[in-house]
Amino acid sequence: MSLLGKLFLCVAWLGVLVPVKLCAQSLDAASAVRLDAVPDAQSDASSDAPSERPTAHPGPYPRDGVYAGFSIVNHIGAEGEFNPFAPELSVSYSLQKFDMRSISLMAGVYYNGEYRASIYGGARLDFDRYFDVSLGLVNGYLDDPVVPMAVFEVHPWPNLGVFFLPGAERVNGHLQFLPILGVRVRFNVFSFEGD
Repeated sequence: MSLLGKLFLCVAWLGVLVPVKLCAQSLDAASAVRLDAVPDAQSDASSDAPSERPTAHPGPYPRDGVYAGFSIVNHIGAEGEFNPFAPELSVSYSLQKFDMRSISLMAGVYYNGEYRASIYGGARLDFDRYFDVSLGLVNGYLDDPVVPMAVFEVHPWPNLGVFFLPGAERVNGHLQFLPILGVRVRFNVFSFEGD
């Protein structure tokens, strides 16, 4: 597949995710406006009745803790053979939490596309319950001992993520862009959160 074809696939993939993300944000905003505009009927009834107002959604899964999971990965347009299954064990801890956003430290180990173990570490920026970006460093690849990592992930359902990350493949001595798409399933093994 040509570089132009690879770029087209990336743009098409983002062209699906961005409208879904914006739609979810507008629905959340519209819901908040409607809840604020409706007078609280229970204030007239009795003060002992519980409030019906929704609380903030905590996110697709508890963010602080130890996770086990696996990914099914597609290295789009790769000339070589890559491992499509990536089991993973990871840990994350939030440094700063505010509203539906947080900044977390993360580290983990996974079985990479070159059939080798990789250790990674970095930070994850949770923009809301549907979208996060992870930035860091990862090792375990043949061409380079340590490479930068950037993962863009959308969470349509709890414990499930669809992610994109830019990768590279060495072909005839030259590095070529390799878009990587995947689906990740993660389960919380141990949670650090007390609430």
